[in-house]
Amino acid sequence: MRIQLNNAINQIISSNITEDMTEYEKELAIHDALVDKVSYYNYENVEDIPYIKHTAYGALVQNEAVCDGYSKAFKLLLEKIGIDNVIVHGSTEGVAHAWNAVNIGDEYYHVDTTSDKLNIEKKHVIHTYFNLTDKQISETHSINHDFNVPECKSEKYNYYKKQGYS
Repeated sequence: MRIQLNNAINQIISSNITEDMTEYEKELAIHDALVDKVSYYNYENVEDIPYIKHTAYGALVQNEAVCDGYSKAFKLLLEKIGIDNVIVHGSTEGVAHAWNAVNIGDEYYHVDTTSDKLNIEKKHVIHTYFNLTDKQISETHSINHDFNVPECKSEKYNYYKKQGYS
């Protein structure tokens, strides 16, 4: 399983990352590759979710995961290319949820690959939850501050702002 996971990580990186890319461009490429590759594992009862769907292996090898599988896969991929990040625990719509806080340009930003996947229409990758501040993510998510969550206050690398869409 470890070999399969490492192979999947290396494949995504070699297919999407070049040395001349900025941190932001690398983060965006990994986000888009993950959202495109992984399907959300739909369930009716949280107790019935197979453990593997909560893992990076489920996301990157089996191409199917729930939120913590997405966030663990995103964490591993970003760490492999030298981008620091942490998994954030909290909730959305009253349901337990996990996503990442990513360090780009010495500032942290919230990134929720799962929510971007769930809001996807057809094959178009969206970036609604890409590099948000605490205030922005708090509109739809509640952060569990029992964990050490870095402050996310910059908008410099927010997708829509960076791309000139807002």
